[in-house]
Amino acid sequence: MNGKMQLERTPEIEKLLNEIGKTLHNFPTMPFPEASYLGNMQNRLIAEEVSYNVKEMKVEHDKLYSNLNVEQQRVYDSVINNVNSKKGGIFFVHGSGGCGKTFLWKTLIFRLRFEKKIVLHVASSGIAVVLLPGGRTTHSRFLIPLDSDEYTITGICHGTDIAELLQCTSLIIWDEAPIKNRYAFESIDRCFRDIMSAIDSSNRYKPFGGITMVFGGDFCQILHVVPKGTRADIVNIAFNRSKLWHFCELHILK
Repeated sequence: MNGKMQLERTPEIEKLLNEIGKTLHNFPTMPFPEASYLGNMQNRLIAEEVSYNVKEMKVEHDKLYSNLNVEQQRVYDSVINNVNSKKGGIFFVHGSGGCGKTFLWKTLIFRLRFEKKIVLHVASSGIAVVLLPGGRTTHSRFLIPLDSDEYTITGICHGTDIAELLQCTSLIIWDEAPIKNRYAFESIDRCFRDIMSAIDSSNRYKPFGGITMVFGGDFCQILHVVPKGTRADIVNIAFNRSKLWHFCELHILK
């Protein structure tokens, strides 16, 4: 590859690396493109999350909102009030398949997006991700190692695009949460506290750094896989055995 062609392709390579929280600077042998080639790539992740058509989001929200049932409305009001107060909080919406969790997620997402706020939708499985626009797996978005334990740390660092995106995020919805073990949530909690403390030092003492978190799923439907593990081993790594569970506001959809 000649020098000119290599220079033309490096911005695209940098863009792909940014999506997973890395940069060409992590690879000393690779050339880094000049600022003129990068253009508006800075904070590209933030730009993607605020580029939605506000009018379309408003129309979709109003259509869904009018069809919320009593249980969904209760969750909706609690989450929106928490986001608006900027106090941070954790919600867990428990319900089996067909109870309207995805319908509720869409309503919350459209509400915040037409207000030009950033809401990230992630899921523990790739199948759940495709149900909502802009969805990502938790491993892809938060750079969680595949094998998590009590010492696991994520790959998000200060100053990266993902870190800046988190500092601007109003709400994170995590679908199919029970499939992950509690160490994944605790590693994310430590990461978010560190990232958000750069904005306000008090965020270091708030669950998930003060970002409003909504988890959803059904503990009866999804079980952890612990190779050669006993029932006690499986129960011990569940999310509701984590210290974070005590901060959760539990809602049940029937």
